[in-house]
Amino acid sequence: MDKENRPQRLEKAISYLVNNKMIDGTDIVKEISEKVDRHPNNVRSALRGEERYLTYKFIKSFCMIFGGVISPDWIWEGSGEMLNNRTSDTMTEKYVSEESLSMLSREELIELVKQLMALHSEQTAMYQMLIRQNEQMIRNGQERFNNITSIIFKNV
Repeated sequence: MDKENRPQRLEKAISYLVNNKMIDGTDIVKEISEKVDRHPNNVRSALRGEERYLTYKFIKSFCMIFGGVISPDWIWEGSGEMLNNRTSDTMTEKYVSEESLSMLSREELIELVKQLMALHSEQTAMYQMLIRQNEQMIRNGQERFNNITSIIFKNV
């Protein structure tokens, strides 16, 4: 495990996301903190490599929120490639039709179900995070609306 270089790998991942227009790049800390639902100071500390904040959970949610393009294991351990190969030869992509499913062994079916359950779990976590972000945006919008209406009523 290569934990000393985690901040550099995270920085490289962020550069990739900025270059591919997945992150705006004007205020990276703010954008990431909003997307991963963490305080900006905690994100700043994670980007500096502080172990208390640069956790596997943080890295996994960071990777997931940006569509799973970046491999969390690459950032965490330095193993494999930076980019997840979504077109890899996984069982979920190999076996699509009912006919091919019927030809799988019991072990292969179990493995396929495990992969589908993991995928479902990741998607559920991602949707929950998106819901929290949307709720926060709604609260922020409501606060702005209330502030504007109070200013208008004070001046009327």
